[in-house]
Amino acid sequence: PTTYVWSTGDVALARAGAERCGEHVSADYRFVELDGISHWIPEQAPDALTAAIQDLLATPGT
Repeated sequence: PTTYVWSTGDVALARAGAERCGEHVSADYRFVELDGISHWIPEQAPDALTAAIQDLLATPGT
């Protein structure tokens, strides 16, 4: 399984490219969008990133 965490404030990676990554993943794929955070998600939104990781780990089979 894959979780892609992206933010609306990311100027390095456009939304379209981030969403299309799922086309190259054969397992379960989740796209998590954070509003207003820049490219540096771990530094600016550690709690939201942690929640996305915990959701992935709580999924059966991961």
